[in-house]
Amino acid sequence: MKTTSESRLLYLIQCHKNAEQVILLIESLSITNKDHVVVHIDAKSIDVKARLIQYFSNIANVSVMSKSFDVAWSALSIVEATISMLQFAKTQNVIYDFAILLSGEDTLIKSSVQVKQFLSERNCSFVELAKNNLQKQRILRFHFFRQSKNNRKTWFKLFSRFSVFLQAFVPQRRNFTSEQVYKGSGWVILKSTHVNYILDMIANHAFMDKFKFTTCADEHFFQIALFNSVYKKEIKPFNLHYIKFDVHSSSPNYLDIHTVNSLKEHPDYYFARKITQQVAVMKSKASG
Repeated sequence: MKTTSESRLLYLIQCHKNAEQVILLIESLSITNKDHVVVHIDAKSIDVKARLIQYFSNIANVSVMSKSFDVAWSALSIVEATISMLQFAKTQNVIYDFAILLSGEDTLIKSSVQVKQFLSERNCSFVELAKNNLQKQRILRFHFFRQSKNNRKTWFKLFSRFSVFLQAFVPQRRNFTSEQVYKGSGWVILKSTHVNYILDMIANHAFMDKFKFTTCADEHFFQIALFNSVYKKEIKPFNLHYIKFDVHSSSPNYLDIHTVNSLKEHPDYYFARKITQQVAVMKSKASG
């Protein structure tokens, strides 16, 4: 096992707005020359991409990807964007011990030194595993037009529910068995060996194809891949993130600065989402 000073982190950041907030996030990570950051910007966010490419153009260990996916809520494109960052790191021969997936609206709760120390001591991946409300029909039924810009509108959700209802009268699709379907947060921390296992698995496209015509695959993909693998005993079923949802809400709450500060001493949280750019600025000023 590596010592803390030798630990190498690969941060994967998905974002679509607020370039200045993403810059503050990356600067807060206090990356060393052993660490690397890969940023994927939604293809729709042209101005954000231009700003981040310009800002980080002379920083060798921050890579803003030129290739972008058009990311849509609940669509497979979220997973595809994440995989593309991992594949990019592989093609660039980035060496790392842990890959940490963040959104552009995440914040670091503890210091980067504390993150490295914790991960080095545990030497495992952290992938949240839900205990109830597994919503297996997201994966085991066909869901169409998830890439549509209308997929969060009420009429679209009603159409989707009706199409799933009709499928109760036909044989279940054969992508996975019910026992193979797990659920949890899409924000994960992965050991490099587990990343390599996943990249090898999807190399022939068969595994990714099983997620076509599903919904919210980002909340199932890594759980299905790893908790059905020989590595399942090396995966901790929580992800070191503080994320707060209101009842019946599909998006997490924005956290105020007082909540963010109160999490610093909590032993289970190293990251939190999500925060506004204003809170990110306040946090940056407070840290000096």
